[in-house]
Amino acid sequence: MIKAENKLRESAEVIQDICLLASAKPHLKQHYKRIIQVKAWDSANTNIFWSGKITEAAILVPKKERCKEHEYGTTALALDILALENPTIEEIVKELKTKLVWNWTTREENMILRNNNQDYTKISRLVEYTK
Repeated sequence: MIKAENKLRESAEVIQDICLLASAKPHLKQHYKRIIQVKAWDSANTNIFWSGKITEAAILVPKKERCKEHEYGTTALALDILALENPTIEEIVKELKTKLVWNWTTREENMILRNNNQDYTKISRLVEYTK
């Protein structure tokens, strides 16, 4: 857990640097947003961000066919972080921890959620899951 926390703080430090660049060069905001998205995704690609939930449909498919579906999109997260005024590492870590939670879904369900503003009524039910 300590290693994951250190990795998260390092990611936050990189993101903080990106925020400084973005404020100095606002015409490149879209590029900086994408860098933050990728860094956030890399940070959240561990089980510490898993909600403990899976859709009923995802239970029925092999694990390799499941998809990590974020409850809060990384695009919105990147824009939230870029909107912070003088973001601290602690603020960025808090944003990452609270907004990078993910669930297991099928790939198809993930696309449905992406295209329907994360409307979970359009996919199979999320249930608690233990291995």
